Amino acid sequence: NAQGEDVVSGRHAVGGGLDDLSRRMPATVRELEIIAEVLESEFGDMQEFEFTIEDGTLYILQTRSGKRTPWASLVIAVEMMEEGLLTHDAMRERLAGLDLDRISRRRSLSSSGESPLASGVGTGPGVAAGCIAVSGEGAHRLAKEGMPVILVRDDIATDEISEGVLSRFGGRTSHAAVVARQMDKVCIVACQGLECDPENSLIKLGGHILREGDYLTLDGESGMVFAGEVASELEFPTAWLDRLRSSAAGA
Repeated sequence: NAQGEDVVSGRHAVGGGLDDLSRRMPATVRELEIIAEVLESEFGDMQEFEFTIEDGTLYILQTRSGKRTPWASLVIAVEMMEEGLLTHDAMRERLAGLDLDRISRRRSLSSSGESPLASGVGTGPGVAAGCIAVSGEGAHRLAKEGMPVILVRDDIATDEISEGVLSRFGGRTSHAAVVARQMDKVCIVACQGLECDPENSLIKLGGHILREGDYLTLDGESGMVFAGEVASELEFPTAWLDRLRSSAAGA
């Protein structure tokens, strides 16, 4: 029964997500889907909105344009144009501030055999590898030494986002996770079996003790956490760029 700051901060579990809600309240979820479509059509943009359900009644609290990565900006703009929610000119204007040829993200090649130490909830695609920091001070020190940093904490604040973030608590919609997605940073929350010991500058993960400065790799898509550095490769939104060019040719 949490609301407001408890949910946004990620310190309170919000249930099993949309699938779980669909099983328990199918009519309410359908109403929610209809409202989401109306909001997106009315505002002409992807919406991030807050709602609550009280005694079976759905209440919409507020809505705003959703935060997104450059990759997601491309996908959303092309899809909305294809659905007739944006004109071609409006789509191009929406993408005007992006360097489309430089949009990319890292994809893990962990299927090559590495076993993860632990898993959590990945909040978006991408891979980040770096040195563990268990405090903001440790993160700043490692960054000053030129090291990529994976910040590992029980809870993550929005001013503590590094190259990658791993937290014991939180959810996909907690504020820090949303900000991390917007900044195109890898973030894994609700990591099972993670114990943080900032006083001794170490963490316990998957039965292993890891110290500040040890290397971790986060796979934001699968939510897997690996010791050391796992092979990855850059991928590009080639199919989406092709659809963008096709729409330009047909405009």
